[in-house]
Amino acid sequence: MVGHSIGETRDGVVESNRVRYARNEACAMRPAEHDTRVDRFVEALQEAGDNEDLWSICVSHFRAFGIDSLIYVCVRPEAPHDAGVTRSTLPAWWTDHYLSETQIAADPLLRHCESFEPRLTGVEYLDLYPNLSEPARQRLLDMSEAGLASGFTSPVRLGSNRRCGGWTFGTHLPRRRFDRLYDEVALPVRLMGFYAHERLDAFASRQETAEAVPSGRLSARERMCLTLLAKGSRTAQIARSIGIAPITVEFHFKNARRKLGAATREEALARALVYGDIALDSVETHGPAMPGAVAADLPAIN
Repeated sequence: MVGHSIGETRDGVVESNRVRYARNEACAMRPAEHDTRVDRFVEALQEAGDNEDLWSICVSHFRAFGIDSLIYVCVRPEAPHDAGVTRSTLPAWWTDHYLSETQIAADPLLRHCESFEPRLTGVEYLDLYPNLSEPARQRLLDMSEAGLASGFTSPVRLGSNRRCGGWTFGTHLPRRRFDRLYDEVALPVRLMGFYAHERLDAFASRQETAEAVPSGRLSARERMCLTLLAKGSRTAQIARSIGIAPITVEFHFKNARRKLGAATREEALARALVYGDIALDSVETHGPAMPGAVAADLPAIN
């Protein structure tokens, strides 16, 4: 994702980014018809069930703005293959090569994630890069062969964060036609990129957390307390059922919350069920059955 400041022109004349953005802001303040495509995109994102759904939504909705090639990267710069997220609509031969460790680690976008400034990219803008290294130039040529000739990069998370990365919004258009398209769609497309990133990153973080919590890390008593909680028992009932003091039950809940990274006992219960640490039929109670202690009480658990 080699990019260049949108303030630079073919003749090498540098326009102040401050002036450029001031003009963009002035244009944005003019009365204009509301673009409902962004609203529909955000609504669709809320309905997505996983990253696959999210990516399909992104591909279809960005195409409505004339963006026919997408690359999304959000990784840890020092360890790009450690819990990172990378997606691309480019052919498999290009994507597989890009996702190799040496290629993704050298992505200029990751090195330039110091501001949210968009940058032009693609072979159509090669003349803007007189000092471009040969590997970077070859990257742009490969992208063109894969169908991305012109576009722009848009960072969504800066390098000072735990992860950094952003989007490349690409097209097959020649430079002059893409310049016109950029002026028309850059603002809504970049906004949609931020929305999509938040959802993609949230799903990635959820998956990372789940994978970081191995099954079986809870003690037998912690599993027993959570299972009885799932069956509707309260602290005092759990204590009587397994023959321990209520304060000890609270101690087991506290340890379970810590081990599972949960803020409440209900959240710990939900995570323990998801991770397979407990099952509702895994504990045999040793006291009298508790009235109303049934799984029907679970709606209180979020």
